[in-house]
Amino acid sequence: MSKKMQAISIESGRFILKGRIVHFGTDKGIGGLKVVAWDYDLIPKNDRLGHGMTNESGEFEIHFTRKEFSWLLDRKPDLYFEIFNGDEMIKSTADKIIKNADESTSEIIIPLSLHQNLTSMSVISPSECSVFIQVWVDTKSLQNGSTTGVYLVDSNHNNGSSNEGTVNLNSKVSTNTKICWSILNVDLNSDVALSFQNFGNASVWGAGGTPQQVSATVWTGQVEANGTASYAINFNAEKGTGITTTVNPSLTVS
Repeated sequence: MSKKMQAISIESGRFILKGRIVHFGTDKGIGGLKVVAWDYDLIPKNDRLGHGMTNESGEFEIHFTRKEFSWLLDRKPDLYFEIFNGDEMIKSTADKIIKNADESTSEIIIPLSLHQNLTSMSVISPSECSVFIQVWVDTKSLQNGSTTGVYLVDSNHNNGSSNEGTVNLNSKVSTNTKICWSILNVDLNSDVALSFQNFGNASVWGAGGTPQQVSATVWTGQVEANGTASYAINFNAEKGTGITTTVNPSLTVS
């Protein structure tokens, strides 16, 4: 039996939402599923709070701030979830709204029927990775529509990686290499919260290597096909007004 986790915690005004996806009637978690959290509103419209990926234990974590849902009459989110297997939505909990969710909300466990066609992808642990790519962000320089203040480096320069310290980083790796991406603030005293939003498609991921979320600031994946391809990394910087930035590094796999 898995240890119960706190559903919602609030740190420096930022909500951290945790839950699990399990096979119906069991405690067995389902990995590799995308979970989108929504705040249900009668008016004016429902608010998308954010998304996360389930790990091999079925656990997910979603970060959001009050601005994502708060208005004059809405102080606590009324939560529901949409679960996706790839691009296919396989479950919605819109019929089971969690009203006025806060730090007293009980553990969130969402069961899925065993007969559903699930192609669960195991999330790679950072400890399994041999190449590490870091996205360093100078949040004081960051502006909407600009990559100023963003620097990418990897641990494979001695093996041929190039454009280190720029947004045009090209990481040279071997086929089937497992990679860990992390995002960090240059200013260790900054209270700006950084988080990856998603990674774009690339031919080098192959059939099953697409990066998956480990946490808000760490994703892992695997290159399964040879070639050179660019891929998009979308990340968010949050303090009051959020800034979403996209960078397009590349991978050379041989």
